[in-house]
Amino acid sequence: MANQYALAQGNCCGFGPYPNPIAIVYTDDRECTIIVGFGPDGALDIRDIVTVELEVKRLLPDCRVKQVFLT
Repeated sequence: MANQYALAQGNCCGFGPYPNPIAIVYTDDRECTIIVGFGPDGALDIRDIVTVELEVKRLLPDCRVKQVFLT
């Protein structure tokens, strides 16, 4: 499975209960915010930035996703 990330503004950490597609998000960089999220496999299409931002905003309402990517 590929690692999936979202680039966002601001520093953050959040947790969501099952069955949220994103269970945990946290920042992982000083110069920009890389959101590393964990959740059920296949529950979220990481390539769809609009959907990713909507789900992240459920945990972090002020977060703005700027980019999504796989590594």
